[in-house]
Amino acid sequence: MNSVATRALLGKAPPLEMIELEMALAVQDVLASGFGETVRGAAQTIGGEVLFDMPMVPGSQWQRIAAVSAGYDDQAQVLLVMLGTDGLTMQVEDAGYSSNPFAGFARTHVEMLMHMASSNLPCVEGPGSQLPEQLV
Repeated sequence: MNSVATRALLGKAPPLEMIELEMALAVQDVLASGFGETVRGAAQTIGGEVLFDMPMVPGSQWQRIAAVSAGYDDQAQVLLVMLGTDGLTMQVEDAGYSSNPFAGFARTHVEMLMHMASSNLPCVEGPGSQLPEQLV
């Protein structure tokens, strides 16, 4: 069950950041730009940041997965973006309601970045390596 279905069962609407990310992804050209650039462009459009972009487990209906942090302060959302094996289909899920095994990894990644920021530990430069200002 995806996060939208889970939220529907709980009587909760998807977060605005999720809808914004879906709309930003819809105007991107994944074939021309590739999955990573498509997700980065969409994340930048909504003021978010890509936390990671990695291949999915072989044999699943998805070939890649990315996590995006979007939103502000304690209302920040961690969203998952999956690319289908057809190379075109993308699905967005709220990591807080997702049964995807990478959802826990995405949430833990944000917690680690928050801990590093609060401990004044240096971050390595690169995609997803800096804690978005809205999470500090």
